[in-house]
Amino acid sequence: MIYRAKNPTLLARTAESLFWLGRYLERAEQSARILDVHLADLIGTTAEQRTRWSYEIQALVGSQPHLTNFDELSLELSLAKDHPASIFRCIELAWENAKSARDAISLELWESINVTHSRLQRTFSADLGHSPHAFFAWVKDRGATSRGLEETTMNRDQAWLFLHLGRTLEQIDLTTRLLRVKLAEPDEEDWVVVLRCVGGHEAFLRALQRPVEKEYAIQFLLGETLFPKSVLHLAEITEKALVEMESIVPATRGAVPVPASIARLIARLKYPRGDELATNATDHLEEIALTQRDLAEHLNANFFSPARDSAVNLPQRTEVWL
Repeated sequence: MIYRAKNPTLLARTAESLFWLGRYLERAEQSARILDVHLADLIGTTAEQRTRWSYEIQALVGSQPHLTNFDELSLELSLAKDHPASIFRCIELAWENAKSARDAISLELWESINVTHSRLQRTFSADLGHSPHAFFAWVKDRGATSRGLEETTMNRDQAWLFLHLGRTLEQIDLTTRLLRVKLAEPDEEDWVVVLRCVGGHEAFLRALQRPVEKEYAIQFLLGETLFPKSVLHLAEITEKALVEMESIVPATRGAVPVPASIARLIARLKYPRGDELATNATDHLEEIALTQRDLAEHLNANFFSPARDSAVNLPQRTEVWL
């Protein structure tokens, strides 16, 4: 029999730092993927298409459209220190949150995040060099490294749950924002690009074995049970994590059960009527947004700091994206 020391309860500010560490790591990696996909497809496109993609990406990250040149936008969303959605800023905030929660994460994960932050400051602080693709590939590789270290060097305790939950909710947010932006353009035909933005093109072809079409792409991103970045798959992971969290984290503030909206969302996505996932996609996206708000309120009310003191807590973004 193995005798374990009692797992101490995390401080609210540590739990919040772990949650946002997961979100910022995921956000940096996915931003690099989106920019890399669009940059690779610029060859042979018209000026009108480049401008439309620039506006779409700015809408995706919650920024007011102010740049029409894709190269300028790519540089801003990569290295701008004062842009809240830039890769540079996301990695900076991830590092700050990791430092705040240093005792709750493994040494190898901390060293990986520290190396990423240090090299970004030293090597890429001024420009992307001669190859933006190399920079985006580096960011994606570093993101994959941190994810692998989370999975292989951390206990499945409450610290890992908060970190894991942050990544999961960030990916739900990205998938739904991507669909909302693309559906706002009635002439959108680049659904292969949409799937590639979440790394899902090959997964789509393997699962459906048919050419990419709008209706099937929407159904895949919302309700595919096997694809790890579909909203249904992520929602099921979220529900499981919340249930497990309720069982191991003491209810210090009168914790309430897991929001019922997450279960309703899973049921709607898992058992759709006909092709309603595609035909009523906008309604489903609104339901997902409401569920995200319920989850944010649940986490803030039961696990995070009720009164954020700037002297001890990092200022986090209260909005879903920005």
